[in-house]
Amino acid sequence: PAQPYAGRILSVPVEAADELTDDHANALFVELFEEVQRASQGPVGPFWTAIRAGEQGMVELVCCWPTIGGAPAGAYSADTVVGTLPARIDLVAVWSPTDGDELPDGYTHPAVVALFDEAAERGIRIGDAEVRQAVQGTSAEDWTVEVSIMARVTR
Repeated sequence: PAQPYAGRILSVPVEAADELTDDHANALFVELFEEVQRASQGPVGPFWTAIRAGEQGMVELVCCWPTIGGAPAGAYSADTVVGTLPARIDLVAVWSPTDGDELPDGYTHPAVVALFDEAAERGIRIGDAEVRQAVQGTSAEDWTVEVSIMARVTR
């Protein structure tokens, strides 16, 4: 179904994208969480990040919390973007480490590779699509990465 959200954008040059750390995103998520709560908008589910092309050689990491939606004007700061993911069918790839698997530095995440391979197999054009990522788990030993793109909008 459609999902309203509030987000904060972290914009960096493409060549510096590897310098982003979890700490950068975590700081934005904490600020945004507090703002969403002050606006009485939730959050109403787990957070996610979206990665998209920015302006002229920039990449944007958008840190998002799902919200109730319909916030009154002025409920959020100027740094916060609000929107709604439309009702849609997503193409999703999930990866869970097993037996202490660790990702090597400098490689594309296996879930992203699987997502892009499946999109190509199905004839889905990636183009300007946002790749959304959610990390879920209960501990450092028990977690899953889920990446998704919008496969098609539904009504």
